[in-house]
Amino acid sequence: MGIQVNAGYFIGYWDVYSGGATIVISLLFMAIGAANGGNQIIDDSSTVAIAIAFLIIILYCAIMVAVAGFLIKGMQNNRPMLMIPFLVVILMKIVAYLCGITATFLWSGKAETLRLVCAINIVIESVKFVLIYNLYCNLRNEERIDPEAIMQVGLIYEKF
Repeated sequence: MGIQVNAGYFIGYWDVYSGGATIVISLLFMAIGAANGGNQIIDDSSTVAIAIAFLIIILYCAIMVAVAGFLIKGMQNNRPMLMIPFLVVILMKIVAYLCGITATFLWSGKAETLRLVCAINIVIESVKFVLIYNLYCNLRNEERIDPEAIMQVGLIYEKF
């Protein structure tokens, strides 16, 4: 189980740091755009769309940082229920990538690169899901075997 815990910590801290870095970079790009554009950010529709896209990216990364923090805290405190939000988000990402692959087949243009990126991301997210789910199951099973409860049964029933 040591390898699973180490992989879980790696995945959790990777998501925290990459999400935090993405938030900082997005905020920097928005600040640079606001400094260069002045008041034109509100007037230009494409600039507004870019600002909304950056805000969506920031919101997504903030959610990922929080969920990865739950994952790390769940591993540190042996609380497997804190790992469930991470598993749910991973499943949602896999479904989104599957929708992305499906959407590329509906386009008339060529989108092989997008299909390849989505397929690679599906594999990566699936590996992350399997690792964290196995760790979740192991931690959940460890909680069922409580050494103090066994000792109490042993004190009550001296045959044990």
